[in-house]
Amino acid sequence: MKSLKIFSISIVVCLCAIVDLYAFEKIPIAVMDFKVTNFQKSESDLFVDFFNNALFETGVFDVLQRNQRDRLLQEIQFSMSDTADAKLTRQVGKLLSSKLLVFGNLGKVGKNVLLSVSMVDVETGRTVSSYSKTYKSLEEVFNSLPEASSALADPAAQSVFMKKTRVLYFDDFEEQKWVVSDKLYYKDGKYHIFSKDSMWYIWHQQSFEDFSVECEATFTTGPKNGVFGILFRLQDADNFYGLHITHDGMYTVYKYVEGKTIYFVPWVTNTAINTVSTNILKITAFRSRFSVFINNVKVKEFTDQTFHDGKVGLIASQETDVAFDNLIVYQGNLVFYDYFSKPSENFSEGKAAYTKNGVYNVDGKLMTAPYITWNLESRKNFSLKADAEYRSGGVSAGYGICVRVVDAGNTYSFFLSKDGYYRFGYTKNFSWTSLIDWKKSRLINPDGRNILRVECVDDTFYLYINENLVETVTDTTFKEGGFGFITEAGVNASFDNAELFDLN
Repeated sequence: MKSLKIFSISIVVCLCAIVDLYAFEKIPIAVMDFKVTNFQKSESDLFVDFFNNALFETGVFDVLQRNQRDRLLQEIQFSMSDTADAKLTRQVGKLLSSKLLVFGNLGKVGKNVLLSVSMVDVETGRTVSSYSKTYKSLEEVFNSLPEASSALADPAAQSVFMKKTRVLYFDDFEEQKWVVSDKLYYKDGKYHIFSKDSMWYIWHQQSFEDFSVECEATFTTGPKNGVFGILFRLQDADNFYGLHITHDGMYTVYKYVEGKTIYFVPWVTNTAINTVSTNILKITAFRSRFSVFINNVKVKEFTDQTFHDGKVGLIASQETDVAFDNLIVYQGNLVFYDYFSKPSENFSEGKAAYTKNGVYNVDGKLMTAPYITWNLESRKNFSLKADAEYRSGGVSAGYGICVRVVDAGNTYSFFLSKDGYYRFGYTKNFSWTSLIDWKKSRLINPDGRNILRVECVDDTFYLYINENLVETVTDTTFKEGGFGFITEAGVNASFDNAELFDLN
C-alpha cells in the first residue's frame, strides 16, 4: 500500500455543513407505562424512569421523559387497553413526536420476574425490536437494563435507518464531473483509472456517515491479478476502509490507518466475483457495523469503530485499467433506480414511451384510454419515488405513477393534473375505482416537476407530493405487483429519477 498515488476530486464543498447533515440522528422515542403484575405502581414508575435513562445512555435514542409524556397523553385520554389500535398508536406517536413507542410487561410469577419489551414503529405499527428474559428478582431486572437497552437499540436504529429511503449521491459518469488527467479519463459513459507506474485512487469530497455505497467496476486491461475496488469512510490518503477485488477472483477488506494496512479479510478467493465482465461492489456502513457485498452476495460482516464518517473513492493498481460506472450512495434498502440518462432497460421504449433528453416520456395524446408502462418485477412492501412533469394535453386529465401493477388493467395509480389536483385509486379489469377523488392541493407545482412518492406497507398506502404526506389510504385489492408510469388519454408527461426502496 505504500506505493499508492492519490488524487482528490476538485469540487469545492462546505464540509462542515455536509458532516452535520449526515450525522447520526438520535431516534425520538417514548416509553409507555408497562403492564405490571404483582408489583406496586411506585415500583413500575421507578422502573420506567430507570429504563428511560438506560435507553438514553445507548446514544441511539432521544427519550421523552415520563412526566412530559403524561401531560401530552391527557389530551387524548390514552390507556394501555388501546395499544393494539394501530391508528391510535400513530396518533400517540405524532402527539409525542416519537418515531417509536416502547411497550412492555413486567410481572412476578412465583419466584421469578418476567420482563418483555417491544419497540413499535409509529407509522406502520410493526414491532422493530424486542427483548424478553426471566429473572430471579426485581433488583436483577434493574441491573440488566443496560443489557436490555443495548439489545433493543441496534435493530431499532437499523430499522429507522433503512426507512430513510433517500439517495445521497449518484454519478453515472455521463458528464465529466470528476478530475481528468493522464491517469483518469472518461470513455463511453464510464470513468477510468489507469496508471502505469503505481496504484492510483481518487475520491469525492462529500462526506457520509451511515450509508450504502455501490458501484459497477469493469476490468478492461492489465494483469489477471490486477487490483481494483472502492474506498469508504475515507479521511485522507492514509486513513480509510477499502474493498478490493482482482480480475482472477480474489478479494480483501481492510482498513488503512496512518499508512498501515489492517485486514478484516486477508486476500481470499470468492466465487461471487465475476472474472469475465462487470462486478457490482457494495458496502453498507451503519454506525460501527459493516456488510460487504459482491454482485449482491454478502461476503463479509464486521464491526469496527475507527472511522465514523468519511468520503467514498475508487482505486486501481499499477497497469490495471478499470472502468467505473453508476456510483451511488444512499440510505435505506434501494433495490431499483433509473435516472434515464440513456435509453431505459427497465421500461418499454417505443412510440408512446421513450427516453429523450434525460427523461422518460409517456405520451397518451393518441390514446383513447390511459397508457401504462411498468417494470414487471413484483413486490409487496416498497417505496416508489419519481419526478413527474406535465408536457401537453388536457389540463384536467391525469399523469402519475403506478404501484402493485398486475397488468395493464389491474393496478393502483396516483395521479396529478396540470390544474393542481391529485387522486388515488385502482383499476380492476380496466374499471376505475377512486379511493381518493380529485382533490385540489397547493403542494402541486403546475409549471414544472413534482416529486411523487407512494409507500406500500401491507394494506396501507402513504401518498406524498413534493415530500409532503398528503393522504393515508387502506385497501386490500392488490397485494403485490410491479411499478411504473401512467398518463390518461390525451396527456403527454415526462418522468425522471425513479427510485424504489424495499420496505420489508
